[in-house]
Amino acid sequence: MNNLKSLILLVVVGIVIGSCASRTVTRVDPAEQIDLSGRWNDTDSRQVAEEM
Repeated sequence: MNNLKSLILLVVVGIVIGSCASRTVTRVDPAEQIDLSGRWNDTDSRQVAEEM
């Protein structure tokens, strides 16, 4: 019973700590080329999307 309470408390604390993480968003100029993987950049993906 005591182990179960400890496990539940640990899970709740983990959820609370995990939900407090902040996200950062960096905005860039739409005309700027961004390399996504070394071989594929945002211009490539935009051209493929336009062709589809």
